[in-house]
Formats: sequence, C-alpha cells, structure tokens
Amino acid sequence: MKVPALKGGGFAARCVNLYCAPFPRPSSGACGARSGQFGGILDYKPRGKTFDEVNIGDEVVTLGRTITEADVVNFAGVSGDYQPEHMNEEYAKHSPLGGRVAHGLLTLSAATGMVNQLGISEGTTNALLEVKTRFTKPVRFGDTIQAIFKIAGKKETKKPDRGIVTAEVKVVNQKNEVVLESEWVVMLYRKGYPKPSA
Repeated sequence: MKVPALKGGGFAARCVNLYCAPFPRPSSGACGARSGQFGGILDYKPRGKTFDEVNIGDEVVTLGRTITEADVVNFAGVSGDYQPEHMNEEYAKHSPLGGRVAHGLLTLSAATGMVNQLGISEGTTNALLEVKTRFTKPVRFGDTIQAIFKIAGKKETKKPDRGIVTAEVKVVNQKNEVVLESEWVVMLYRKGYPKPSA
C-alpha cells in the first residue's frame, strides 16, 4: 500500500497509527517498506503515557458504544461461544434474564477497545499481565456502555525500561448502572523506552 509522503519525510498518520508501529524504522518508501521489505515504525511517536507519566488517581472516561446484535453474533463467531442466552431468543426470553444478552467477555473486550481508542497507552504498553473481572449486570442489545479507567497502583521493576500499573475499570450502561468491574495489571514502558532502532 503506497502512502504519500508528508513534508519533512513523514507518512500519513492513518498508516502509522494502524499497523506500522511495531517494526523497525525504514529509510524511505511505501508504508512499512525498507529496502523493499515490510516493517518500519516510520515516524511513529507513541501517544500513550509512560510509567513515569501516570499518577495514582488519574482517571479517564471513554466515549460510549452501543452494543448491537451484530456485535454479539460476530463475537460468538470469533469466540465459539454460541450459548443460547446469546443466540436463541425463544430460549432466552423464558430464562431468568428475559431475553438475549451480550457475552460478558464481549463487554470486557469492548472496554479494552474503548480505553485503547483514547490513546492513553498507545505505544507505551509492553504487556497486559492480568485481568480480574466481575460481571455485575447483563448488557442487552441496544445498551450503550462506556468505561471509566482509573490508575490505582504503580510498582517499579528491576528492569529500567518498564514498570507495573494497576488500573480499576468500571463499565456503566446508559442508566449509569455498573455492568462490569475489573482490575487490569499492565506493564508500561518507562520514559525514553523503547529505544529507537539504529
């Protein structure tokens, strides 16, 4: 895919932000190309905050997202979870839930995506180490959810390029009811890392 160069040798942000980030920096050429090979972070600069830039108590609220039947059908296809509570309206309407609901893990996945879209850890996350989650209310087709992400803890590691952050995450619906509570343990790069390749 050819992307027009910008003044100063950069490339279109769309290319850089979507899939060029993890690879070594190219000298020139099409998106991801270096001497005819794919790979290159181009002029990518992480927008996320490093371990050193986040503080306990920092909080962000995502935009909302409406969960649709298409989301549930697609998630069932990806996960292989075709439980009748998600897929069979006749069965589900006679269950204690009174109708089909979204998968709990779909709600959790949507929360990770909504937080990622804020860019707060884009390019600065080294790894997601642990997730603990409670599903407190069902999410129904047509519910609009949003996530509240709060830094609850920080811990340095023996390695100089990374630190561990614990975040408390709540997902609420359009009625401001909490539908999910979660704790995420994330490894973030420290300031100055990762070092650009030569």
